[in-house]
Amino acid sequence: GVTSAELARVKAAAEAGLRRRLEGLTARADMLNEYHHFYGEAASFERDLARRLAPTTASLQAWARAVFGPGRLDLRILPESVAPVAELDRRPADLAPRAYAPPVANEGVLASGVPLELIARPGSGLFAGYLMVDGGERLVPMEKAGLAGLLATLLTKGAGARDAAAFAEAVAAEGATLEASASWRHLVVSVAGLSSRLDATLDLFADAILRPRLGAEDVERERELQLSAIRARAEDPQAVARTSARVLLFGRDDPRGRPAEGWLEAVAGIERADLVSARARLLSPSGARFVFV
Repeated sequence: GVTSAELARVKAAAEAGLRRRLEGLTARADMLNEYHHFYGEAASFERDLARRLAPTTASLQAWARAVFGPGRLDLRILPESVAPVAELDRRPADLAPRAYAPPVANEGVLASGVPLELIARPGSGLFAGYLMVDGGERLVPMEKAGLAGLLATLLTKGAGARDAAAFAEAVAAEGATLEASASWRHLVVSVAGLSSRLDATLDLFADAILRPRLGAEDVERERELQLSAIRARAEDPQAVARTSARVLLFGRDDPRGRPAEGWLEAVAGIERADLVSARARLLSPSGARFVFV
């Protein structure tokens, strides 16, 4: 059976996990929604905690007997060539060892001068690729900290002749995903999809990289979302500790010492013109590399 010490350990972990979830605004909102749906009362944290801490060793044993008692089914999925039932509990022999051959990329250079690394894995019907550009927040001045991340977000929020909604719909229609992110050292744009729709998907990939719309409304919306994320950071003890540690280690003015989403006052001052002028620098072919599988 379950011992009191084991049960106490599990309860402590359950309580700690629940309380940690409450430190995140998104998780807290999800929990309020779940409580409202299942309990009819959003503010049911204490009720949920009490439910998790209520079991005793006796109640757990009773529950286990009811669930795993008479009438349970032991289902084993075995190869057709398995020996008679008497052999089922005998450990099968190891499979023959196979040598591991890691995939090796074929390296080349595109006409634009950008290096390309390609690994072919025929038969999957899928492809994935990354554009990695050296620089990221390293190329952004302190007073505009967070600009690289905001630009990365906006690359996929409307490009070419399509606005944000139409671009997202076009990507989904190809069964693809297209994302972008930035750190203190890189700006990365990733794409994945069906090999049968490679050309159409890469056209969208090219639009995001070469022809982002950077519409005024999109800039305003995404900037406000980034500012909200920065404000929420102060509500999360782990995020506060992480941010403070980087500042103490590298210094607030060092790109490594600031969070990817930037500082509140810096992001609030970013205008569309800043993003337009920084795009060529943050997506410079001289520091770019493609990797495709």
